Amino acid sequence: MGWGSAIGGAIGGVLGLIGAGQSQANAERLNRLNYEHQKEFAQNGIRWRVADAKAAGLHPLAALGAQGASYSPSAVIGDSPDYSFLKDMGQGIDRAMDAKATRQERAEREEKENAFFNEELKGKQLQNQETETRIQSMKWDMAMELARNAAQSARTQQQVPAMPSLAPDGSLMPGQFDATSPGDIIKTKPAEIVMNDPATPAAEAGSNPEIRYFRTSDGGYSIARSEAYADSTDDDLAGQLSWELRNRFPATAWDSSSAAPPASYLPDRGRGGWAWSYNPLRQAYYPYRKGDWISRIKARFYGN
Repeated sequence: MGWGSAIGGAIGGVLGLIGAGQSQANAERLNRLNYEHQKEFAQNGIRWRVADAKAAGLHPLAALGAQGASYSPSAVIGDSPDYSFLKDMGQGIDRAMDAKATRQERAEREEKENAFFNEELKGKQLQNQETETRIQSMKWDMAMELARNAAQSARTQQQVPAMPSLAPDGSLMPGQFDATSPGDIIKTKPAEIVMNDPATPAAEAGSNPEIRYFRTSDGGYSIARSEAYADSTDDDLAGQLSWELRNRFPATAWDSSSAAPPASYLPDRGRGGWAWSYNPLRQAYYPYRKGDWISRIKARFYGN
């Protein structure tokens, strides 16, 4: 049965080759005819158009722009030879050899085929492992790139502008945000000179207040160090303590009005009918009506 299949496949293949060769010859003959017709249309197309125009009673020049008949041949391709019979013949030979083989020969052949397939399987597994390793490496590289970009973005957003550098002569050096150009974050300006008091050369002219007031939500006024005094005593503990002794302590201890808000802040605008009382619990001054002890006690211990 095996040799019969092989011989039959071979015969069929030979006949297929002969038929394919004949088909290819016919295709070449048809393509040659198409070429001749195409060449004839190309050489005589204009003369044919002029003759048709005259026959139709038109001027010959009108036929040059008209769409005339054209010949568009299509290539003919012959059948390609079919070599599948070689596969069939090979299978037939394998079956013929297997039919005549002994049990030991069959076992050896099967063992060789299994060994071949096992080696091929190992190769595929190694390729899969290599591909998986490459994929994991790409994922790790992408994760590192994202982490680096995130860190750089966070650092850029949180970073403050750099300070400009100074030249040896003390002037600003260009290069860091163009510090010397107009409209930059850092601008240079002449130093302001504070005039001194003519009578006391070591002291500034004029004076700054040491108290400022804040309106509370319940209608009182709390006291605090003025901005100028707070800046000048930021690292001066003695100056801060002396301010408390002059202002907050007297108001807390014996209801002194030395640090009270101006009389114009009172309900009667300082006409004499109201005064200030300091509430030590709320740390704020509250108005009370003069001569009314209940009003004063309320302002001193309860507020408005």
